[in-house]
Amino acid sequence: MERTKGRRRLIGVALLLLSFGLLTSCLDVRTEFRIRRNGVVRADIAYRLSSTAASFGRGFGTDEPWPLPLTEKDFRQRTLTRPGVRIDRYQVRTAKDGIETIQVRLSAGTMDAMAAYLDLHITLDDASSRFVLELPAGSAYTETDELTRDRLGRIIGDSALLFSVRPPGRPISVNAGRIEGRLAVLEISLKDVLEGRSPESWTVEW
Repeated sequence: MERTKGRRRLIGVALLLLSFGLLTSCLDVRTEFRIRRNGVVRADIAYRLSSTAASFGRGFGTDEPWPLPLTEKDFRQRTLTRPGVRIDRYQVRTAKDGIETIQVRLSAGTMDAMAAYLDLHITLDDASSRFVLELPAGSAYTETDELTRDRLGRIIGDSALLFSVRPPGRPISVNAGRIEGRLAVLEISLKDVLEGRSPESWTVEW
């Protein structure tokens, strides 16, 4: 259920931008979790997309069909319906090439609260020192016609999702991705997600 929900949110962004001719550059979403021994969780999130697409998305706010919160108000409104999360920082930067980066830092007392806020399904097992993130896998292209699938494939290009985790201890194993010192990293292309080639879940052990 969670994977289907996440998959639809991703393809919803791509199809909406495509229908208005706005998906003309990479859409990158990066999320880094830092988990402390007392259970407190910090998440640093960065969206990277064109300023035109970002401005278009702000017209929707937190309502569908636009699935990503973009403004500081959007993020703060979400805390009202999904409590337990605090917004520590919100920043927008626009490069000369018109690419806009939205950076947000969130903190929560528990991983459950953070996962609910981000619409992600995450299991954190302190006893076994394990973090499991269910990924939006499955063939979302089957929901669209052949022409749209072809256009999406060409336009999406190198768009990617990047997840990283800094657990309380040094990571010792991952089922996908890589380990970089104290950080476990998973990077998957948006095209692989939509075509169902990404793993169903990502496990980090420490």
